[in-house]
Amino acid sequence: MESMYTHFNFLLFLVWPWIVERVSPGGTASPNQEGGLVDWLKHLEGRVKNLSFFVNERPADQAFMERVFREGNEKVYIGQDDSLYYRPDLEAIYEKGAFYREPSSVAREKVADTWHAPLDVIDGFSKQLAERGIELVIVPVPTKPMLCQGGLGMETAGGASGLYSDVLAALSSKGIEVVDLMPVLEALPESSRFLKHDTHWTPTAMKLAAEVLSEKNARAKIGNLTINWIAEQKSYSGDLAGMLDRNDAAGQEVELRIPRGAIINDTDSSVVVLGDSFVNICDEPGLGFGGEERAKIGAGFAAHLSANFSQSIQTIAINGDGATAVRREFASLPDKVVRSKRVVVWVLSPRDLLLAEFPARRAGIRWVPVEFREADSAPVQMTGLAVTATVTELSQFDDPRETAYKDAVYSLLLSDPEVESGDYKKDEIFAFAWAFRDRVLQESSGLEQGKRYRFVLESLQGAEGVSNATQVDDLFRTDIDPWFIKSFEALP
Repeated sequence: MESMYTHFNFLLFLVWPWIVERVSPGGTASPNQEGGLVDWLKHLEGRVKNLSFFVNERPADQAFMERVFREGNEKVYIGQDDSLYYRPDLEAIYEKGAFYREPSSVAREKVADTWHAPLDVIDGFSKQLAERGIELVIVPVPTKPMLCQGGLGMETAGGASGLYSDVLAALSSKGIEVVDLMPVLEALPESSRFLKHDTHWTPTAMKLAAEVLSEKNARAKIGNLTINWIAEQKSYSGDLAGMLDRNDAAGQEVELRIPRGAIINDTDSSVVVLGDSFVNICDEPGLGFGGEERAKIGAGFAAHLSANFSQSIQTIAINGDGATAVRREFASLPDKVVRSKRVVVWVLSPRDLLLAEFPARRAGIRWVPVEFREADSAPVQMTGLAVTATVTELSQFDDPRETAYKDAVYSLLLSDPEVESGDYKKDEIFAFAWAFRDRVLQESSGLEQGKRYRFVLESLQGAEGVSNATQVDDLFRTDIDPWFIKSFEALP
């Protein structure tokens, strides 16, 4: 055995220069670059994991661990009868919880930004809306471990944790209307509540939730849309199966109910739906139901809500960031548009609500207050910008094979801009770029901190495909309108 390790270490010594050359930008490694040794090692690790050797071996290793040990990975837990669970969902109901405050300690994880407790942020947002004559309705979607405990070897009755009930009660005590879907969804057979190999609810559960919400908010039914219901059979493999590299796994057959005639993108509507992938799951092809199609399916939660309200609605739903990004986008609308709204329906996962600070940070969840525009301010007209700038900060994103989403953009802060064309007068630029698409890293994922580039930027809202992607944002610069990096080139 000792001889084997000796040979292995000798081999690693021989190939290490080749690895460093392959993974280091421009063929050179730089532990002294801005950010220090720790950031460089993280960067190096990410590049190593994406070398073709490791990428090709990974599915075989994962399959071996599943077959022999019934083990998932750091993101996926394999339960009974091959039911799959997202580990942060388990942490949300079985660990410290939303009311826990991390103590001050030298052993505390080091972070650069201030943590904002979710209940405080929600309360502040509710008050901001109330000042503008808008009612907030919170709709937490119970997580899979709350509703599908059979796969965990537990009784399914009474799936809600005491913590979940306490959080809903705390929100209600602040005068916020909360729609508790737990009793309604528990009435369904367990197999009809969540997709077996996915983090999201079934089309049946989603449809029922929209019906319940419309009943509780009958005053929103002021329209007269004509709806024609169409049924389609779809096969869905599941995001958790994707995180286990089960790319050839047979899909789960489900029926989608599509309300033709529903309107979900009416900016003049008095009803706004904020949400994440629980809103988009049966609508966006990139989340699994669309196959090779790229057009929206029209069977998502917003479409069902529009059909049940019998009126058009406006939808702002960003995969993976129903906590802050959707509020930031809503708050960026002109003051006149915001004040024309009457109801904001906010659909979000209790995972965002229940996780304590550090598990939330590791899951990419941030709660940041947002500021609405003043009455006399208007959004910057972001039609295009060519600029030379330095990458000052950038968000960290996960291995695309270990995330719940196929497509993701990440945020960057650019400094010392020299504008070549377009109108821009600030000293910093907040922008997003593609991290990965279809779980494949994009060239822009390799942008480096401290380096200077020439960028061509466009409006984030108008960038093709971005509205369907999750936004990975550790920076949360709500004071600057976000751009999207359309193209770039490194400068000498």
